Amino acid sequence: MPELPEVETVKNYLSPLIKGKEFNAIDVLNDKLRVKVPKNLVNQVTNSNIEKITRRAKYLLIYLKNDQVLIIHLGMTGKIFVEKKIKNEKHDHVIFTLNNGDFMRYNDVRKFGLVTCLNKNKLANSKFFSHLGIEPLSDDFTGKYLQEICKNSNTEIKKFIMEQKKLVGVGNIYASEALFSSKIHPETPAASLSLNDATSLVNNIKSILIQAIAKGGSTIKDYRLVNGESGYFQHEFKVYGRENNPCKICATPIKKMVQAGRSTFYCIKCQKK
Repeated sequence: MPELPEVETVKNYLSPLIKGKEFNAIDVLNDKLRVKVPKNLVNQVTNSNIEKITRRAKYLLIYLKNDQVLIIHLGMTGKIFVEKKIKNEKHDHVIFTLNNGDFMRYNDVRKFGLVTCLNKNKLANSKFFSHLGIEPLSDDFTGKYLQEICKNSNTEIKKFIMEQKKLVGVGNIYASEALFSSKIHPETPAASLSLNDATSLVNNIKSILIQAIAKGGSTIKDYRLVNGESGYFQHEFKVYGRENNPCKICATPIKKMVQAGRSTFYCIKCQKK
């Protein structure tokens, strides 16, 4: 599933391609995504200038001059392409025609993503965003803040930082990598984090996410950039997907365990309980 760096990368690629333009037409080939594509989508988003593209958690938000916001979530396998010609590939669900003649198409094999629209004044209180926690790259996300929200929770720290109500966008890959860089065992109770540990974890989460964005994200299976290329951060992994390979710090074989149905990779020597 695309995580924060992948969605941020898509946003950065998409912005210069569509900002300042308009959607002249929309062809909904299949409306049965995770959330059904609204029937009035065409009326909501066509013929209005695209003012900006932002990201909230793992959602792409395309702001239009008419105060509507096109919301896209990539789900597990969603991809967005901007092209000069329509390719009509299998699993294309929504095709947007831009006023410069380009086409933006949403393709999703497993159909767990969504394409919908809301008035910008209704975003914060909507079912998509009202429950979301703090953005990890914001200035408000500090060691003191993390320790404060952890202090009453015995949830394992890896599970905790992946809870979208607490902290958005830090998915399985980057949680494992940040905990390794912070020398924190993934099963550590959240409430037991010292201020130093919390600060180290916050700094490493920010650093790893920024590095991943700079590398175009991580392509594990389905994720691709808007131009069809792969991300490259997977070549920088220190623990994720490296079970039985030597730790890059101490040469101890990397271990794997399952937490909340997700694979966790860690070093038993560098990340002691």
